Amino acid sequence: MGLLATIRSQLRTVWPAAAPVAGRGGWWPVTVREPYTGAWQQNVEIRADTALSNPVVFRCVSLISTDVAKLRLRLVQIDDDGIWTEATSPAFSPVLRVPNRYQTIQLFLERWMLSKLLWGNTYVLKERDDRNVVTALYVLDPAKVTVLVAPDGSVYYQLKVDDLAGVPQEEIAVPAREIIHDRWNCVFHPLVGVSPLYGCGAAALQGQQRLAATHLAQLAARRAPAQPFTDLPRQRPPGERGLGLHRGRNARHHVRAEPLAEQPHRLRACRTTPRGVKCV
Repeated sequence: MGLLATIRSQLRTVWPAAAPVAGRGGWWPVTVREPYTGAWQQNVEIRADTALSNPVVFRCVSLISTDVAKLRLRLVQIDDDGIWTEATSPAFSPVLRVPNRYQTIQLFLERWMLSKLLWGNTYVLKERDDRNVVTALYVLDPAKVTVLVAPDGSVYYQLKVDDLAGVPQEEIAVPAREIIHDRWNCVFHPLVGVSPLYGCGAAALQGQQRLAATHLAQLAARRAPAQPFTDLPRQRPPGERGLGLHRGRNARHHVRAEPLAEQPHRLRACRTTPRGVKCV
């Protein structure tokens, strides 16, 4: 029985009446639409991709996810003395060693933490065999998952097409028992987590602005090299040597190099014409 057939067989008839929960974050991209007063008038917003361009934020996310991925997953059980000891099981141990067909356990855990750090939610889909044993785990794209709550309180997850996870059908809903939902900072809804970027986005934006200002100041402080420009076309005096850009009838034109006097940071656009090089 395939993954899609298994999901369909486990669905109840109540799910069409389920409605998406109201919460910020979750399946929507992390966006702070007004990081400061009047930002919306300037079309300034903080998104996850812009926050990640800050080297400090990028390093924090990368360091946390890679360090967690170094940890080893263990299957444990309580012995007769009430102590948790490591155990092995032919039903559970294989999926803890190799979670799916395209990821190692390190990449799987790193993707898990990246989803949680950037979105505040990690959705892991379980794949079962005919014995109803979990044989694979897939970290889903949070942008393709929506939490649904039925009138009776049942929780479902609406999934969109995901070829890697084996979800070929658009808008299929699976019960909560088929999804591992790891979330944190559920400040708006108990089923919707919020990314830490929601709180540090303004600092990340200010850091980017300071880096940009420093870069521009360094460019302005530099003395620009000599910028070539075209002198007025004239007949080359005998014995004078220049930079001949064309041969034949245009060989009399030449180019001289002179520095920009007052504005070293101003760039001049130049193009080649039949009469030489023209700069504006």
